[in-house]
Amino acid sequence: MKISIVIPTLNAGELFREVLEGVKAQEIDAELELVIVDSGSEDGTAELGKKYADVFLQIRKEEFNHGQTRNLAIEKSSGELIALLVQDATPSNRHWLSSLASAFDDPMVAGAYSRQVPRPDCNPLIRIRLLDWASGGGERRIQELTGKSACAPRTNEALKLTPEQIKKVIETFSFDNVSSMIRRSVWEKIKFPSRRFAEDIGWCREVLCQGWKVVYEPESVVIHSHNKSLWYEFKRIYLDHQNWWQVGQFRIFNRKRELFGASVRGSVRMIQELWKLRAQEGMPHESLISFLGWSLYAPVFVVSQNLAQYMGSWADRWKEKYQWYDKIDKWIGKGV
Repeated sequence: MKISIVIPTLNAGELFREVLEGVKAQEIDAELELVIVDSGSEDGTAELGKKYADVFLQIRKEEFNHGQTRNLAIEKSSGELIALLVQDATPSNRHWLSSLASAFDDPMVAGAYSRQVPRPDCNPLIRIRLLDWASGGGERRIQELTGKSACAPRTNEALKLTPEQIKKVIETFSFDNVSSMIRRSVWEKIKFPSRRFAEDIGWCREVLCQGWKVVYEPESVVIHSHNKSLWYEFKRIYLDHQNWWQVGQFRIFNRKRELFGASVRGSVRMIQELWKLRAQEGMPHESLISFLGWSLYAPVFVVSQNLAQYMGSWADRWKEKYQWYDKIDKWIGKGV
């Protein structure tokens, strides 16, 4: 069996060497092929990639698209299974790849994705959020559809779902190309959609609607997190929930007044989780004064995230109704 590993890059920095060494150290009974597609790096990433890659591709920065660029790299690869990784996700051990590949013993599995654990220096608010994501838990999950109602043509009317039902939709359609693997024969029929964000979730919906399965495999682990600005996190969540509206036809908040109560409850919960995390993990790099600072910052963070969820899920409707909002939408989505 041959497995191709695809990594898109752009100015990856010194961490990229750690990622490449982690890939190189994998223990698996398979022929491996490393495919790197660079989008015009200027910091030495391309030169480093060429030293490790079996196939190296170069495109212009303005040509990059999350779906199309990955499709291009897969076209140039030759593996029966394709592992997809990002430039700052480090395999946590020598079995990252074999654990992903084991999911494909089931011939109906189209894709599998890894557990993500935050880096030691990850700020505590992002750490809490990551641990609560679909790719943050420790329980293996097989995602499949028992009926085709979720595949019905989408309308402009939001589905009236309970919080539990929303959680189930997110768990069902989650897929994450931070670290994933797909079956080439399925990809040849269902390629990644051309999207500015979340091509992985769009692909997952299509393969599930075609009767395939997807597996969340927590035994495959990568170390991955970002300490980005509040504005970057706002943009990311905005695009994320714009995508969930397009895929799942639901909104976390259907009315502006729902934001207030959710933000108050969410701030209290975040502060509670913050101190629980400190007690559980010790967080030696964070002082007591630092945690007091994070506690004061938590409401700002929660309000920002909730507002991003609200605006993202309503963005498509607003673009139809207000011509000027299209420019705002493009401005928010730039650089993510």
